[in-house]
Amino acid sequence: MITSLIANDYGKVLFEEKTEREAVNTAMDILNGSDELVAALDNPAIPSKEKHNVIDKVFPEEIRNFIKYLCDNGHINIMNDIYNVYDSIMIKENGGIKAQFYCVTEPDEKQINNIKNMIMKKYDKTNVVLEVIKDSRLIGGFILKVGDYEYDRSLKGAINNLAKKLEWR
Repeated sequence: MITSLIANDYGKVLFEEKTEREAVNTAMDILNGSDELVAALDNPAIPSKEKHNVIDKVFPEEIRNFIKYLCDNGHINIMNDIYNVYDSIMIKENGGIKAQFYCVTEPDEKQINNIKNMIMKKYDKTNVVLEVIKDSRLIGGFILKVGDYEYDRSLKGAINNLAKKLEWR
């Protein structure tokens, strides 16, 4: 919980500093492409000066100070969470909203467009960034997460609800 609060604060700072999306995406590609780099930047035994030298050589100039600050404060390991907050704010600022669609079988293009249109209408948005995630544990149906709201129309969810009702009796 504390980590998500910290990531939330850093994500807001990254946005408020008007850091270019391209620089942020490049930094994420670099970090996600090398577990060894993240481990080294997160290692307290490596002096900050050495980390800063690597950061200056590897990352875009626009985001170097931010990456250095994360390293100096031991938070480079939550950069993915920070990025998710930053990305959500960017989408929201551009009139959009993020959503996740968990399903057993992927919807076709028409179904995806229908889902997006329903979300845009319900949340009064002009754009939806929909992430489709296959999850065979659902057994059937789907779960749609939009912001803090979750529409659970999965077979697994129905079974769990039935089990809770039976336990309550």
